Amino acid sequence: MCYKVAEGITQNKSKDEIHAKSDWIGAGLLTSLNMAEQAAFLMTKHTEFAIAFQSE
Repeated sequence: MCYKVAEGITQNKSKDEIHAKSDWIGAGLLTSLNMAEQAAFLMTKHTEFAIAFQSE
């Protein structure tokens, strides 16, 4: 009986941690995507950025 209760608590805690980590990873990916989108916008709209990236 005690084993089953402990197993359930551990499993629920593990699931919560997995969900929290996946939310954190998803937020990081969304931030990276938004930053890439902003960089692409800047490179197309502002010649200073385009020139800087072409010289590399």
